Amino acid sequence: SAQGSRGDLGSQVRRARRLSLSALSPTVLGLLIAFFVLTTVAVAALLIYFNIYLPAQRQAAEQQQMEQPVEDSEEEEADAGQPTDAAAFDAKLAQYQEAQRSGWNASGADEDVAGVAALFTNTSGAANAVSGEEASWVASYAIADVNNDGMSELVVALVGPDGEYRPLAIYATDGSSVTTVAADLPSAQPRTITLRADGSVELTESGTAGSTVVMAVEQGMPVELTRFEWGLSQGALTWRYYERGQLVDEGEAGGLEEVFSHMPQTDTTPCEGLDWKSLSSYGTASE
Repeated sequence: SAQGSRGDLGSQVRRARRLSLSALSPTVLGLLIAFFVLTTVAVAALLIYFNIYLPAQRQAAEQQQMEQPVEDSEEEEADAGQPTDAAAFDAKLAQYQEAQRSGWNASGADEDVAGVAALFTNTSGAANAVSGEEASWVASYAIADVNNDGMSELVVALVGPDGEYRPLAIYATDGSSVTTVAADLPSAQPRTITLRADGSVELTESGTAGSTVVMAVEQGMPVELTRFEWGLSQGALTWRYYERGQLVDEGEAGGLEEVFSHMPQTDTTPCEGLDWKSLSSYGTASE
């Protein structure tokens, strides 16, 4: 009787399912459909973004880089190897120009400018005063990468009418600070400076006692490569040879000719082709 009153179990299940489906309101159905549609659109958008848009943007950027104007690349090639840090020497050149305007009265200037003043006025009694011929040469400067290291050097020199020159001072820079590679300061012995074709600088101080020093510029700083020096020591004429500050050889000699026979042979070809400008016409980089 209990089974009869309840009816068949299967029919009750089917009836419950019909009731649950009919209970779904149109609003719920609409939300389900909207969710399905939005999900489909989002997935499609992601596929389009990663598979079509991004590759197209990447390809356009590569194409634009390849089509960079030819003149830009030509300008970069023209600038390659050219000194880009000439402005670092402005203060030094202005100091030389002011000394020249004052008749090479370098009072208060640094020692290298004072040395050049002594060369022109010969008031210090130094033995390294310029010759009568060189005194008529033009005080000039040139800024160039003489050792091809990507950084420029400043050369201050007396320049003759035929382009021959006598360096008075040479400077190097790391792009900001300026260091003295060689300067013809007043000396008890005649001294000469030679700027060589390989960019090194040779300083020779001759006499009974003297030296020949070869300097180079490395990373904007002066470095002593070799030094050969001679002089009297306890009544004997002696000589010593150094490489990068380390003693390599030494000995005694009966005279200067024998001393110089021990001096290492080096290429002393001078540096050519510098673009000289008169110190009196110097202006700042902005001008």
